[in-house]
Amino acid sequence: MSKKIISAILSMTIFVLTIFGGSVSADDRLEDEIVLYVEQELSVLEDVTVEKVLPLYNTSDEVIAYLCMLSPSGYAVYDPIYKNILEFSLEENQKFSEEKHYYIGVTQIYTKEQLDQMLSNIPDAQTAARSDSYTTEDFYFKKPDLKETESTSGNGSYPGVGESISHTPRLYNCNNRNNYSYLDIVADSKGVCGSLACAVVIAYIDDYVDDNYCDNNYKNSGSIEDNTYGIDLVKEIVSYLEPKKGDATLLWKLNDYLKSRGVSETIHLDALTGHLGMAKKQAARDEPYILGVAEFLDSPYDDHWMVGIGWITTMNESYVIVYDGLGNNGVQINLGTIATNWYIN
Repeated sequence: MSKKIISAILSMTIFVLTIFGGSVSADDRLEDEIVLYVEQELSVLEDVTVEKVLPLYNTSDEVIAYLCMLSPSGYAVYDPIYKNILEFSLEENQKFSEEKHYYIGVTQIYTKEQLDQMLSNIPDAQTAARSDSYTTEDFYFKKPDLKETESTSGNGSYPGVGESISHTPRLYNCNNRNNYSYLDIVADSKGVCGSLACAVVIAYIDDYVDDNYCDNNYKNSGSIEDNTYGIDLVKEIVSYLEPKKGDATLLWKLNDYLKSRGVSETIHLDALTGHLGMAKKQAARDEPYILGVAEFLDSPYDDHWMVGIGWITTMNESYVIVYDGLGNNGVQINLGTIATNWYIN
């Protein structure tokens, strides 16, 4: 079903509600629009309903998006500017309370307490330069063009179709400031998501393709329960990558690590395949890859690196399935939010 047809259905629904249901507030109309779109868009994947719609705020306390709590499980983030879904998950572990939440980028939804804790790590100079009045437009590397998007039409995909790697990657979760001292990074660092994403990919290849990529005791170190899983492997990779932190080419330094392991494969930056094409290529190879979502203008939050594990289509759009490096697996993110793709070959 095309977006024009969906838009017509939405308009007719709102008109009928207005005529026969009495006065309908603008907030009610917007919520009806969100519910109808999200339920229809995800219906080809699972029979879900939107139980509640909650506003998401930027750091200036302005509403910039909407968090849809799904039943039987999962969530979706609706973008009111482009009227699409920025990210979603149907996993049971994706649950949010009804308290106020802040949205500072894809997969980064925080309560006030969580946000304050994160911002406490950021140097004052960067905090002062932060643009608080951002919108969801700032989360896109390529702004959505509904006429030219990598949607289900024209890309050889059909609604409800997708593919992912055959094994669950190790869900390393040690990118936590309580571990920064052990990881040998400064206390006010923005984190080690790049090193962690590399560690997840390397451990997967070592587990299922070639066992020369890392030491077993390193990849099995720590535990999920105390947020230290994979900490020794991440620490080793930090020693190669983090001296270049802030450089857009920091992942090239992973080649030094690969060389130290005596493997012939190297890391590559994909510049030709496209985000959906890259996800399809790696799913077919049965190997995860590293993707980056770009920081938004004047942001202190920096780029965020995640692990791509597959792709999926909804009624009108295609998404990349990621492990976000924050403990959440099976999150689908909008193609327009992705900046770069890196893979080992």
